[in-house]
Amino acid sequence: KLTTGFPSTPYLLFALSDNGYLDRAYKVLLGEECPSWLYEVKMGATTIWERWDAVSPDGTFGQNTMCSCNHYAYGAVGDWLYRRVLGIETIEGGYKKFKIAPKPGGGLTWAKGSHETPYGKIISDWKIENGIFTLNAQVPKDTACTIILPSGETHELQGGNYIFTEKI
Repeated sequence: KLTTGFPSTPYLLFALSDNGYLDRAYKVLLGEECPSWLYEVKMGATTIWERWDAVSPDGTFGQNTMCSCNHYAYGAVGDWLYRRVLGIETIEGGYKKFKIAPKPGGGLTWAKGSHETPYGKIISDWKIENGIFTLNAQVPKDTACTIILPSGETHELQGGNYIFTEKI
């Protein structure tokens, strides 16, 4: 369970996944008991709360009445979703050079997302079916992209649309 506060929550999943604990990062991400992101979702949240326990399990507002139910601090998990689950991460300002290096885990069987850059849209769209990982990637014109598949296989690419598959 999460026991982090505002200063450390944005870095927790990165610290885990980048240091050999990807499975633990997904376990934390997908936890459903308070304190967790999915607890908030289960309680009907459509925004990120300032406190993990803003709404009690019985649906009443938490004991601390000073609580915003639309607060960014714990919402920083979105950065990890883009940079590790989708794998989209800048290497050079403006995404002139970037990488797509998805890190599937936690029982997720697909993820799809995009990022609009000054050069066009980057898309990372992956799925796992029957033990096969498939990545569809869109690389904007006039950019350079390094694709790193879960196996570590690497491809250096220029603008275009690409499909990669591998056993997982």
